[in-house]
Amino acid sequence: MAAQEFYLKTDLNDLEVYAVNEAKLLSQKLEIFIKLLAQFK
Repeated sequence: MAAQEFYLKTDLNDLEVYAVNEAKLLSQKLEIFIKLLAQFK
């Protein structure tokens, strides 16, 4: 049982790291997009 719990926690940590990285990428893309939009105004 302990092994299963360990794997579960590891999976959750990996998911969290993945989600945070994805969010950072998205916000970077948004910033670039907004800067581009600002140039066309």
